[in-house]
Formats: sequence, structure tokens, C-alpha cells
Amino acid sequence: MIKIAVISASLGGFDKPADHEPQSVAFDYFLFTDENFPARSKAMTPRLQAKIPKCFGWQLKPGYDFYLWLDGEFRFKQPDSLKYFLDNCQEHDICTLRHYRRPNIRQEFRYTRNGIRQSPYMQNRYNGELLAEQYAVIEADKDYADDTLLLGSVFMYRNSHQVQSALKEWWYHISRYTVADQLAFPYVLKKAKLKINILPYDDKPSWYLESQKHNSRN
Repeated sequence: MIKIAVISASLGGFDKPADHEPQSVAFDYFLFTDENFPARSKAMTPRLQAKIPKCFGWQLKPGYDFYLWLDGEFRFKQPDSLKYFLDNCQEHDICTLRHYRRPNIRQEFRYTRNGIRQSPYMQNRYNGELLAEQYAVIEADKDYADDTLLLGSVFMYRNSHQVQSALKEWWYHISRYTVADQLAFPYVLKKAKLKINILPYDDKPSWYLESQKHNSRN
């Protein structure tokens, strides 16, 4: 029997706990909170700490065949939501969602950079982050084709050494450069030569997922 873990995090009051629709396939659900994953306030912010289960769910909750990460803003909307991801991950290392507004890392970098200049919300989230330094590294990689942007908020992956190595590399980019993790997400997956299944997603409510806004103070 395939073992599936669904992992989310809500640290520092960033998201309200999601009320998921019961699913048609068996899974174990792990929500990392301030109570069971105490703050490391001397070392990192809650937003950075939440990236640990995002990148290392396979290590924190070992023994599963597949892991699905859900940012705290998302909930399963239909009984077959999880099955949809599982079915689409069977012949792949990782199953992700295509970004619905921007086509590549370059556009995501420009959007975030401009947002920091113009939006108090974006300033609060990303001011001081090393976005330009990170993008310079990616742009200088002549072997990388910047033709994809993926949502970093929802993805399912196979528990393999190859995928684990890619997620470790993602953590390197997040901790070294910026918590704006979507910038490096497609880069590390493609550089690891993973078999990626990129699913469509749009900004309208999906049949399988529903999102809620982050708390405004975060």
C-alpha cells in the first residue's frame, strides 16, 4: 500500500488552520505549528522556519512513499484532490503547478523587485532579501533555459535520494538568498534533472484546491 504524507505549516500566526475535505485515498496529515515545532527566534523568522518542513518533510516525517506539500493558505476542496496529485506523480519525480501569471524566473524577479519598491506588503515580506544576487547566479548559468515558473505553494514528490538532494539545494537558495522561494524552485528541479509533471493552474478557484489569504500582518 502506498504511504502518503501531507505536510503544511502555520507558524507565527501566518495562516489559519485549513479545514480539508475528507479524501478518497488514505494519507497522514502533519501540520507544523508553534506548539509542535517551537519558534527558533534566536536564529530565524517564522516564515523562514516554515521552509524547513517544506524542504525536509521527508526527513522530519520519514517512511512515506510520497509527500504533498501544501502552503497553509490552501485546503483540499474535493474528495479526489489528493488522488489528482498522486495520479499525476506516478511516472514522475515531482508534480507541480505552473504559475498562472508569470512565465519564467526573470519575470518573477522583476515583479518581486518592483513590488518591494511600491508595496508596503511586499516590503514587509521581502525587503533586504538578496533577490538580485540570486537572480544574477541563475541568469549567469548558460546551461539553464529560463522558460518556466512554478508555484512553490503546492507540490507532490516521490521520496527518492534524487528528489531529496534537489530539496536540499532549494533550502540552500532559500537560506542563502531569499525566502521568496519561487525564484529558485524551477531552477533547482531542472538542474537536478528530475522528471517534472507540470500541471495547469489558473487564478480562479480550482476544482481541487481552495485558497485563503494570508493574515495581513504577515
